[in-house]
Amino acid sequence: MKNTLAAYTELNHLDEDELITRAQNGDTHAFNPLIRKYQQRIYNLIYRRIQNHEAAEDICQEVFLKA
Repeated sequence: MKNTLAAYTELNHLDEDELITRAQNGDTHAFNPLIRKYQQRIYNLIYRRIQNHEAAEDICQEVFLKA
């Protein structure tokens, strides 16, 4: 648990480019701060277009799975 907390704290201090690079190189922990930052924005964009909550959630999830 202590190692996870330390990694979480470290990742929150990295800039976005570093998080993206780490995520692209397979660091799944680096992807979490990016999801937290962009999930609501992406969901809102999708929802405004399709006006369906469940479908917007599904599409939003697909966006992050394909990223």
